[in-house]
Amino acid sequence: MRAEGPYKNIVFLKGIYCMGYILGVADSNAYSNDEKTFCLPKDVSRNQLRLMAVKFLKDNPVTHHYGAASIIVRPWIKAFPCKD
Repeated sequence: MRAEGPYKNIVFLKGIYCMGYILGVADSNAYSNDEKTFCLPKDVSRNQLRLMAVKFLKDNPVTHHYGAASIIVRPWIKAFPCKD
């Protein structure tokens, strides 16, 4: 099945899917009642979160067999630890 109209570009669609997943993982941490694994600063951009996750995935192919959410949070945990 091919995308029609403004969604012809499959790369665009994959990018939207990627961004949605990444933001969903970030939001699930922010709104969870469980202990936070990372604490995002208010000024972090959506694009910055995406770039960090994608870079980690490219730099660490050995981790690709783990669950996606557990992988993409790794650079965020390191860069944005919660203050005690």
